[in-house]
Amino acid sequence: MLTIKQNDFLEATGLKSRSVTLKFNGLPSTQDGRFKAYALADVLPLLGKKHAGAAVALLERARDSGVTYVGGDEVLGSSARLEEWVRQNVPGAALRLHQVRTSFFDGLARGVRTNGLTSDVERLRLLVIRTPGALRYILAGDPVGLPCDWATWARHFALLHSARSNLTAELVQGEAA
Repeated sequence: MLTIKQNDFLEATGLKSRSVTLKFNGLPSTQDGRFKAYALADVLPLLGKKHAGAAVALLERARDSGVTYVGGDEVLGSSARLEEWVRQNVPGAALRLHQVRTSFFDGLARGVRTNGLTSDVERLRLLVIRTPGALRYILAGDPVGLPCDWATWARHFALLHSARSNLTAELVQGEAA
């Protein structure tokens, strides 16, 4: 997951510390040295239209935490806000988001032989935007972090982010079929 420290957000946007503290109030965070770190996917929509140009600078300052899990039900709302924000404020982002989702679901269809994920389609559609590779590609057009093997990556992502606890057995049996 890509994270951004509050001080990096201040430097990239030029906003005042008090303003940013108020905007970030209530967002999930971790302590990273002297500063709090936030999921980049959660803070980008806070830029609004006025500061949308700072998105690439934030992306450059963001760190990949190495955490593969991008969230569950608790981040679906912020994922939807992120999608709306990128569609409205980042030129070309809607097309790149569509490409990521198409590749993801095509890979998922090729990677599993079960319909056990049909109840999770909307959830997965919203969560895939939060992955580091997808976010870099959607914001800046940088394809370097995108999966080479979408089928394997999509299967792992879906298994990790499924809302269903019994999905593991279905996917393993589906692979054997």
